[in-house]
Amino acid sequence: MIHSLVGIVYSREAAAFSRSLKDPELAQRRVLEVILRSCSRAPWGERERLGEIRSYEQFAERIPASEYSRWYPLIEQQRRSGRPILNTKVTRYEPTSGSTGERKWIPYTPEFLGEMNRAARAWIHDVQNRHEGARRGRHFWSLSWIPSELRGAVNTDDRELFPAWQRLILNRLVVSHPALQHAPSSESAWWATLLLLASASDLSLISVWSPTYLTTALREIFQHREELAEALREGRWLRHERELGRFVAPSRRTFPVAARDFPSFIQRLWPRLALVSAWDSAMSVPYADELRRLLPQVTFQGKGLWATEGVVTIPWKDRYPVAIRSHFVEFRCLASGRILPVWRVEPGQELQPLLTTGSGLLRYELPDRVRVSGMIERTPTLEFLGRIGGVDLTGEKLSFEKASGILAGLQQRFGKLKLFCLGVRPRQTPPRYTILGVGEEASSNALAQALEDELLRIHHYAVARELKQLAPAEARILPSAAELESVLGSAEIRGQSKPNSIVFLSG
Repeated sequence: MIHSLVGIVYSREAAAFSRSLKDPELAQRRVLEVILRSCSRAPWGERERLGEIRSYEQFAERIPASEYSRWYPLIEQQRRSGRPILNTKVTRYEPTSGSTGERKWIPYTPEFLGEMNRAARAWIHDVQNRHEGARRGRHFWSLSWIPSELRGAVNTDDRELFPAWQRLILNRLVVSHPALQHAPSSESAWWATLLLLASASDLSLISVWSPTYLTTALREIFQHREELAEALREGRWLRHERELGRFVAPSRRTFPVAARDFPSFIQRLWPRLALVSAWDSAMSVPYADELRRLLPQVTFQGKGLWATEGVVTIPWKDRYPVAIRSHFVEFRCLASGRILPVWRVEPGQELQPLLTTGSGLLRYELPDRVRVSGMIERTPTLEFLGRIGGVDLTGEKLSFEKASGILAGLQQRFGKLKLFCLGVRPRQTPPRYTILGVGEEASSNALAQALEDELLRIHHYAVARELKQLAPAEARILPSAAELESVLGSAEIRGQSKPNSIVFLSG
């Protein structure tokens, strides 16, 4: 009944999105008009006379493309004072990684949440229509994860991103528990996640960001299956009980604790599981392939391009069109440097997205590279190619500039060593970062710890480490330059800027 209700309620947005694909220019001009009208009521918008802008052409002429650094002073002033500056009301601030490693805070407003909600409703309706098995049980969604240092200071309940009437539906449809939002540490929140997943025998859909999140959870559920079975029998957390409070998740009648074979264990754990949604492009390809091997009976769907700052594409009929009813989206052509609206891009172009959203951020540059893979009606579909000038194995978002800065700082601290580059071992399980240099091997442990400390300053790296998606950083100190050259000779160097700061190691 809940799935039927969701299908009815979300059908209107899905139909509107389908119609808009035929005329993306009309849809986008309407979106821009609404956003500018909302932002013009805030103090900054009044000062910049946003209410006088009457067309996209005027908007593009008046408002320059920008990075987070342009908005940082206004956002910080707004956060600290509690007074509106960029927008009239902020529901919450969502943390994400900055290009230089500092944490960014993105304001979430009712207008912005409504834009994201439109994209989510269209996607969910398409899932229900195209994947009947996803309607046969409950869902597990992991939209974001807060590191331990921010728990208690940041709202971690992702359901509050939706309107109250939708939360009533989601509370019945989505596997969740207050402990996930109120756990004071990542360790206790992760244990609660494992136990809730283990308890949900009727799970039919899992939606996460990185596939490594789910592969880590699968392995740990299998590894701790006896303790999880005991917790379900007794109706207790067993671990972190003082932090998590009363356990109210229903115990399941059968739990495959005796299974010795991992694939059969997972199949018996979630017999209704029909669909998994996670990243499956760019650097996530090998991890998505691994997840497919672990869940051969389950359909896998890519996420599209969603960021903390907004949504660019959604899965729709097995393709990824621009979410033209959500934010106003432009693209910088990476070949010519020109900025184009959605209705002027062409198949084959490689582009960088710019978002204008109800959060108050206008013409905001995302550091992502996409290719126009085709068209649905007259709306472009995109393929995500990766980060511009950076590495993103599991969502950690390490830029080449940040890597170069870390190398320079460590070189000053460890002057007796000659440090050359930061290596990435993507094929390890889990992957890890490795610093490469020449000198005395006795310094490697101290150097590895110093590297790990620097990387942990990056918001999403800290999240990936707490969730065990990444192994601790290591240092590989070789006795001679000749041996280092041998290692680097087999390394594949990627990236568009400062390529010597990061190399990809096969061994």
